[in-house]
Amino acid sequence: MNFSGITNTGTIGKLLRLPLHLIPKGMPIPIVQGRLKGKFWVIGASTHGCWLGSYEYEKQQLFRQLIMPGSVVFDIGANVGFYTLLASVLVGRQGSVVAFEPLPRNLSYLHRHLTLNHIENVKVVGDAVADKAGTVTFDTGGNPSVGRINSGGSLQVNTIAL
Repeated sequence: MNFSGITNTGTIGKLLRLPLHLIPKGMPIPIVQGRLKGKFWVIGASTHGCWLGSYEYEKQQLFRQLIMPGSVVFDIGANVGFYTLLASVLVGRQGSVVAFEPLPRNLSYLHRHLTLNHIENVKVVGDAVADKAGTVTFDTGGNPSVGRINSGGSLQVNTIAL
C-alpha cells in the first residue's frame, strides 16, 4: 500500500501523520512493508515513508524490476541509504553495491543503516561523483541532507570520476 500517496495537506493526511511525531528521532524502527520489510530504519533520517516502506513507491517497483541478483549497483548520491539498502537486498550475496555520498550528515545515517541491518555487500565512498577527480564546493542551502555543487557553498568535498 502506498501510504505516501496520502497528501499531508488534507485533514485525513494530517490526522494520520499526527502520531508519527511521537516517535523519537534517532530511534531504529522496522520497515513495515515492501522488499525492505523487517530491515531497520532510523527515525529522522528521512521521511516517514521510508520506514513505512512506501517511499517513492513507483520508483521502488521499477528498481525491483531492473536490479537482478548478482548485479553491481552504483548508488550515486546515496543520501541516507534507502536505495542502497534496497539494492543490497535485490543484488543478494553474490552482488554488490557501491554507494557514493559526500555529505557528512547523510554519510552518518547511511553507515548507521548498513550497520543496523548487518549489510556486508555495500561499499561506501564518501566522495561526490563528477566528470573529473578533484574538489568542489557544495551548497547545502541550510539543509545538511541536500547539496549541490556551487562555488558559493561552504562545504568542500572530494570528487571522483567513474
